[in-house]
Amino acid sequence: MSQFLLLIGLSFASVAVSAAEIPDEPLNLSAVMMFADSPHPLLSGAESDLESAKIISDFHNSANQFNLEAVLYPQRVDRAMPGSANSLGDGSATLRLSHPIYDFGRRSADQSVANVEVQRSQHHLDYVLAQRRVEIMRRFFDVLIADLTYSVQDEKMTLSFLRFGRFLEEMEMFEAHAEVDVLKLETIYREEFSKRQEYSFNRIETRRNLALAMGFTDYVPRDLQMPDLSEYVEREVPEFETLLEQILATNYDLKQAELNLEKALMAVEVSEAKFMPQLDIVLEATEWEQEVGSRNSASIGLRLHVPLAAGSQKNRDRRLSQIAVDRARTKLAETEHAVRKRSFELWKALTVYHLDASAAEVRLNYRDQYMDRARTLYELEEISDLGDAQAELLRASLEDYRTKFNLALTWSEIDALTGNQVHPY
Repeated sequence: MSQFLLLIGLSFASVAVSAAEIPDEPLNLSAVMMFADSPHPLLSGAESDLESAKIISDFHNSANQFNLEAVLYPQRVDRAMPGSANSLGDGSATLRLSHPIYDFGRRSADQSVANVEVQRSQHHLDYVLAQRRVEIMRRFFDVLIADLTYSVQDEKMTLSFLRFGRFLEEMEMFEAHAEVDVLKLETIYREEFSKRQEYSFNRIETRRNLALAMGFTDYVPRDLQMPDLSEYVEREVPEFETLLEQILATNYDLKQAELNLEKALMAVEVSEAKFMPQLDIVLEATEWEQEVGSRNSASIGLRLHVPLAAGSQKNRDRRLSQIAVDRARTKLAETEHAVRKRSFELWKALTVYHLDASAAEVRLNYRDQYMDRARTLYELEEISDLGDAQAELLRASLEDYRTKFNLALTWSEIDALTGNQVHPY
């Protein structure tokens, strides 16, 4: 059932994505993050699983668990000796309506398992949504980094071309340089040109990746707006133990693993309850081929179903259920270890990125003032490294944005781990 609904969800997702409205440009981060809720294969799969779990839960929680069946019993009986031609039809057709009255815990166990699966599926959907928002943010930043990297490389290529051209001209006109020196500069220029072309392709690739993350297959964004990340830069880094305590209490992965263990423990009860007696109320209407005085055309009564011999099957189900419990406990322990490890990695990265952001800001200020001095010297026709200063200023700007992007992404991953909304600003 779940797989069938998943296929339906995927087909509808592809139609919805192709028909999605193209967003206005320039794209800003907040607007792009809204596409995390738009149809996407990963999201559709999680939504289908949740819908399947709700359907099963509604069935087990429903009070209208009637069972209607038709029973045909064709037969012939001999009035004389067996095998003689003196026989007549004595079949019957019965319409039977039954409803369970008491099942000694079987239905309750099924209800508990189904309800836990709904909770687990909801946590999985929340996890997928959080990861979608982090992924879209990462792809958005990738585009901006690709643009900035291209600008830096374009400036480097331009400088290398100007140096190569100047040496070539001076060699041809004044024989001021050896040919080997010119070839050296030409080699540098062509290498920088090749890198520039690669970074140009990176700009296209990152835009396509962003479009796919947003749920588009036939749209490639062009203009992006640089986001204001001051909220992330100014957020105070908590103590690790405080952060870890919050993550362990609210993490989606851990909640799923805990609910999986709870579900496995309940499945043990289900396996036991399957072999418990069941009391039904039964209403029957029967049409007989031969009317006999002792036969009833309609009846109502109670039916007690008592399994008598299911030893090997019962033992098998019990052992399999216990193995599932052990596996769920192991998975919970593995998940907790992974969450603890990832929590410290993110906390460490957060601390380092905050220091990097401060250093990048100072470096950018230094390069900006150095650029002003180089421009002044150039205007005074004194010796100046204006070109190099411009390239280094662009590089400093790139590193400044890169550290801020890393900081914002790390905070967003922490928000996803703690179950908070990713990028609520």
